[in-house]
Amino acid sequence: LDVIRTSKAVIGIQMCWESHFPDITSTYAVQGADLVLMPHASGLSGGHRSDIWRRILPARAYDNSVFVACCNACGPNGAEISFGGGAMILDPKGKILAEDCSGGECVITADLESGILRRIRDGDGYRTMRDVHYLSKRRPELYK
Repeated sequence: LDVIRTSKAVIGIQMCWESHFPDITSTYAVQGADLVLMPHASGLSGGHRSDIWRRILPARAYDNSVFVACCNACGPNGAEISFGGGAMILDPKGKILAEDCSGGECVITADLESGILRRIRDGDGYRTMRDVHYLSKRRPELYK
């Protein structure tokens, strides 16, 4: 799994089913990802999609101190599957910045402030628990 380095951000892409696996997000974060894009093609309705995303995506963002942006295909695909639509953007603290899971086509936007990443990643994380970079505190030698 490789990240994409651009002039604006380091990006990881985690496709649909992969969003259910925390280690993939962590792999990108360890490589310096600022943003993980998660495109989906799920037949789940907007409401059901939102329920699942609200359970797993805040954890992916928070545990790894990355922005997360998800979208789901919308409408019929011509092979008897209809996709439920939906989009969500989260900050590195797991806060939902923008969401539309109404079930139709949508466009959402959010300002991704790089300052929050710097505060979390550059802070010592011990004097205050407000901005802890948990990923950097891992101790993989304990579970190899």
